[in-house]
Amino acid sequence: MKNKLVMYFFRVNRERRGRLFMTSAFIILTALIIHAIAGDDRMIIDTHDKRIQYTGRFDLSVTGESSFGWSASAVTIRYKGRSCAFLVKGDTDDNYVQIISDGIPGKALQVTQEGVRAGSPDLSDGEHVVTLFKRTEANQGILCLTGIELPAGTKLLDPPVRRRLIEFVGDSITCGYGNEAKRREDGFSPDIENAYLSYASVCARRLSADCVTVCFSGKGVIRDYSGSPVEPMTKLYGRVYPQKDARSSIHEPADVAVINLGTNDFAIGAPDTHAYVTAYTDLIAQIRKNNPDADIVIIDGPIMNNEWPFKGALTLFRTYRDKIIARCAEKGLGNITCCSLSTQGTLGYGADSHPSIAQHEKNGVELAGYIRKLKTWK
Repeated sequence: MKNKLVMYFFRVNRERRGRLFMTSAFIILTALIIHAIAGDDRMIIDTHDKRIQYTGRFDLSVTGESSFGWSASAVTIRYKGRSCAFLVKGDTDDNYVQIISDGIPGKALQVTQEGVRAGSPDLSDGEHVVTLFKRTEANQGILCLTGIELPAGTKLLDPPVRRRLIEFVGDSITCGYGNEAKRREDGFSPDIENAYLSYASVCARRLSADCVTVCFSGKGVIRDYSGSPVEPMTKLYGRVYPQKDARSSIHEPADVAVINLGTNDFAIGAPDTHAYVTAYTDLIAQIRKNNPDADIVIIDGPIMNNEWPFKGALTLFRTYRDKIIARCAEKGLGNITCCSLSTQGTLGYGADSHPSIAQHEKNGVELAGYIRKLKTWK
């Protein structure tokens, strides 16, 4: 009887162990299937990886993070595989980005404080260049890239070779303020601001150049749209982004620097000639220090004209501009020229009477033609 009981318990335990093994195996297999379906089999690229190409001003002072604010700031990777995703969060819920896959722009994506996964579409298996592009301006908040996600088996390659670089310093016009609005009476909202369709980006693309912007709505050289002298562009130009008075962790000298400022300085009347010329010359000195070999181009348009903001405003601005160029020549600040863009009116308006997408396109083409001739670029 005792031997029969021992054999019984051995048989029961063996059956239980078998069932337990089968159950464990099933759980593990299920987990692996779920893991694969969920896409958890991936790798995260550190934001300080040298194979990431940054265009614009970025703060890399925090390990594993890259923070940025200015319009048109861009993060580009080149890889061999099918897809990728940028892990990005904001300090507000007011910023929008878009993914550009092999030169094709995607839809606007809102970035929240909780963070989003800005992914490329599922591309063919092969080599691709994908960019995360900031559509909104710095006054909408700062973004922080915390990683780039690649599926297992994807190979991150060296970044694409940069052919040319153009820096744009400006105000709401350069930001693309409200350019996707349907009517001039429409108020501003961040979802209708698109730096990718600003004259600056249009110009850069036509010249096979990358675009860096330092622009802020309402700002001028010595005062803002309301007349306040607090933090004009002469103060903001050197910052990694307006909210942080520090230098960018990344800097590449530009081939050309374009300045489109003056609309806000003149908005409430003519500024003092001496103060304006002095401040503008100081800004050019900063730009020259950042870009030692660049051609610097002062442009006007498309908002200011000889009827707005006051009679003869555009003519007066050009008089000031000529004095600025002469002062810069005296100070040895290098090659500085000027270009006038077509004023708006015939191609509709964006929000709050700002340039429309069609106006930006026209001005971008005009400026590209001027720069191409200036630089003798093919």
